[in-house]
Amino acid sequence: MIKRFVIVLVVTFTASMCFNCEAETVYTPPMNSREELYQDIFVSLLSVEIDKAVNEYYKKVLNYSPMVYPYQVYIEKAERIGEYRRFEFTVIIKVTPVVGPHIQVGLDRLTLYINGSGRVNLKKYEHLRDYELPEHWQHILIH
Repeated sequence: MIKRFVIVLVVTFTASMCFNCEAETVYTPPMNSREELYQDIFVSLLSVEIDKAVNEYYKKVLNYSPMVYPYQVYIEKAERIGEYRRFEFTVIIKVTPVVGPHIQVGLDRLTLYINGSGRVNLKKYEHLRDYELPEHWQHILIH
């Protein structure tokens, strides 16, 4: 009995090693923290530029504009350009645009430049992944 259990355990462990996992750790600040508040303010201020970039990309693919909810914006990297207290920044974010009742259409990475006066420019747009739409949403695809 124990021998069978060990064999099943070894086979299960070996089989699980063969699967690729795409798990990704995304840092989220502590709930109700000052950091979370500042991050939410920051994402809210970027939302107009995020929506503009996402709509520009997806208008070639969909005849329906997707939305990006602020809680589906993940800051991958933010850095100051230049010296200490210089107000120019590069921000890299991942977004998950959705249609209808939160149906994901893709995963995208945006690289944004923010200058000292708060003007935001899109430097790079990377479409990382498509998600298949359910059959009843296939009509929004541009063929």
